[in-house]
Amino acid sequence: MEVNEGMVSHLRRSRPWLEVIAADAGDLGKLLRQAGLSHADAIVSSLPWTLFEEARQRRILEEISASLIPGGTFSTVTTLTVLPLQRFRHFRGLMEDTFTTVESLGPIWRNVPPALVYTGVRAGERPTEEVSGEPGKG
Repeated sequence: MEVNEGMVSHLRRSRPWLEVIAADAGDLGKLLRQAGLSHADAIVSSLPWTLFEEARQRRILEEISASLIPGGTFSTVTTLTVLPLQRFRHFRGLMEDTFTTVESLGPIWRNVPPALVYTGVRAGERPTEEVSGEPGKG
């Protein structure tokens, strides 16, 4: 999903194999339903969280959490440069309020600028998968 039309056009031209949806992440649940999906197992984001007011951060995180299956994961990439910012501290607190667990990975020094990955897990256990694909035969 991408809201910037110029970026949508660029991605569609340069990466024709990639499905790019011109939409806002705050509408994730609606977009999943339109695609015939009820929930996602995992969501990966590189949204610029520190550019959003706290209310917008909260709205998008709630939408993400509601769109995940129980035990589903949300990962987001951020740069080390945002760590001292108050909006990032608010975002980190919102992640902890929204998800059962929040862990960080990094720093990833090869990224320019260096990055961190934050991963939150939605409350609940992941549904068990049938190994054979036939109910009762797993």
